Amino acid sequence: GKERMRGSGINADADSSKRWGNGKAKIAKIEVTGSDGQRKTVFKTGEALTIKAHYIVRERVEDAIFGISFFRADGFHCYGTNTQLEQMDKFDLTKDGEFLFRFPNIELLPCDYYVGLAITQNTEDVDYFGDAIHLMIYSELDDKGVTRLEHKIEYNI
Repeated sequence: GKERMRGSGINADADSSKRWGNGKAKIAKIEVTGSDGQRKTVFKTGEALTIKAHYIVRERVEDAIFGISFFRADGFHCYGTNTQLEQMDKFDLTKDGEFLFRFPNIELLPCDYYVGLAITQNTEDVDYFGDAIHLMIYSELDDKGVTRLEHKIEYNI
């Protein structure tokens, strides 16, 4: 459950009320790393973040889609995308493999976040895992809101 997830940050083997799908493929292992390639689940706003999901295929998945979503601990959906939204070429899953989402600078503001990962096809969930990862984001600044937007401040006095 959630206590185990908070300890490790990764929830790949746990049963979850936020996990469902037809079972044709399943996310079996998840790795979260920083820019140095070391595994971690606590990041500073602006740091690099890579999420790698290893999946197993039990049955061919035609026109598969890999997706990711970031949810604040209160449930607010901060960001989500997938291979279809990014207009990437269609593909089928026929054997075990992995997919990665690389964020060169994660600009979420300090909070606890749950990251959802998904394998879908058309309108059917193959393995939707809404709370696969628990991340903590911290910052040395005290910005307000959900994300830090790249900006410059100029003034003449």
